[in-house]
Amino acid sequence: MTDEGMRRKEREVTAPAAVADIIASATICRVGFVDDGEPYVLPVNFGHEEVPGSPGGRFWFHSATAGRKVDLLAAEPRVCVQLEEDLGMITHPDKACAWTQGYRSVMAWGTARTARDHDEARHGLDVLMRQHGGGDGWTYPDKMLDHTLVWYVEVDRISAKEHRAKAEDA
Repeated sequence: MTDEGMRRKEREVTAPAAVADIIASATICRVGFVDDGEPYVLPVNFGHEEVPGSPGGRFWFHSATAGRKVDLLAAEPRVCVQLEEDLGMITHPDKACAWTQGYRSVMAWGTARTARDHDEARHGLDVLMRQHGGGDGWTYPDKMLDHTLVWYVEVDRISAKEHRAKAEDA
């Protein structure tokens, strides 16, 4: 399900393969939490996997087992995930107001949940490693997992958009 409220429809990306490509190429990820009515946004490493029947799959993360983020997840598991790929500045030789940023981005909303056990945590960490080119075959000792919170966002709504330079802008 895509976001029905996108203002710039010409920039909307709806093809599932194109959205998956943005997720695969994204180098920056942020998660937005609610902290006593205020937004709290953190840059994080992530991994993504498709989930049959899910509109946006599952995003995996890891963190310490204590801290502000953990407290916020316990208080309010609804979060927003934002990903982007920087396509560079779009400039114009004569018009300052024509300068803009090129990008491809994804916004996903969902509910955060923690890994149920060490096996699920290992799976989530494998997804993270694959996302960043680390491949497979890693081991995660129980002692390390005892001190690592592995969590995911089950996506229930997702939207994507891109803004590239047009030929007439070059």
